[in-house]
Amino acid sequence: MKFKSLALISTSVAALVVCASAAQAAPVQGVVYLGVAQWWDRYDYFTNDQLDYNHTSLYGFGKVNIPYDGTKANLQLDFFGDGSLHSSALELAGSRGNFGAGVHINYRDPSEGLLGVFAATGRVWDIYGGNNSPAFMAGLEGQYFCGPWTLYGQAGYMDSSGYFLENAGFVRGLASYYFTPKLKMTGGLAYMDGDVADRNATAWAWQADAQYWFGKSVPVAFTLKYEGRDAEVRYSSATKPELFSNEVSVGFSFYFGGGSIEDADKTGAGTEIPNFDWFRYPVL
Repeated sequence: MKFKSLALISTSVAALVVCASAAQAAPVQGVVYLGVAQWWDRYDYFTNDQLDYNHTSLYGFGKVNIPYDGTKANLQLDFFGDGSLHSSALELAGSRGNFGAGVHINYRDPSEGLLGVFAATGRVWDIYGGNNSPAFMAGLEGQYFCGPWTLYGQAGYMDSSGYFLENAGFVRGLASYYFTPKLKMTGGLAYMDGDVADRNATAWAWQADAQYWFGKSVPVAFTLKYEGRDAEVRYSSATKPELFSNEVSVGFSFYFGGGSIEDADKTGAGTEIPNFDWFRYPVL
């Protein structure tokens, strides 16, 4: 995984942009992101049984939006990967990551918003490296554009196997504000409810990020992002292990098309796949 997966993401999206541009008269837009994240995970099993894992990971994604010429219909393709930067066998405990691909189909009016569906599949790894599982999610999504505000909602289904979240539903809401077309701030909240190891499992997830477009001849944006999650598995009223996860990441987005962040969001690849880290839960 690691660098090879992220390099594949970048080259795949670049190739898709070139091919789609040649095939479509309507403008094709995309973005490739590369960043570094620092994670702080705490597993609470019992009163005096806590495990802390702090690690750094390399994260990347690529997205390309292909409009259907002459209509407001769009096809967006996503590729993503996240891998711990551990380099020795002694550091395997605490390693984690995921990779996958997704697709969005939507109807969008850049002056009002969009309605669509999405689906994604991939594989996730948990803290011990050996725990891994295929994962899938799909659902409905919509955006509403109101002046400098963009409201974004998603609702869907998640499933995996083994020690990860299964047979779950989720809802997610995001609100973005454009202070200028090149400066955006976003906040969001999500809730998941499903099963882990045949036990009920729930989680809250939240995020806050800021993005600034500073590129001129080369359209580049800088992103600072924070994400947190509180996940719980209910074995009994007295046994409810929890996972508290916090992540701070910094990175750069390289845009293909669009004259600003706001323009790229509203006319290009402006939808996203929820975080596949949501599949990780504490298991006894």
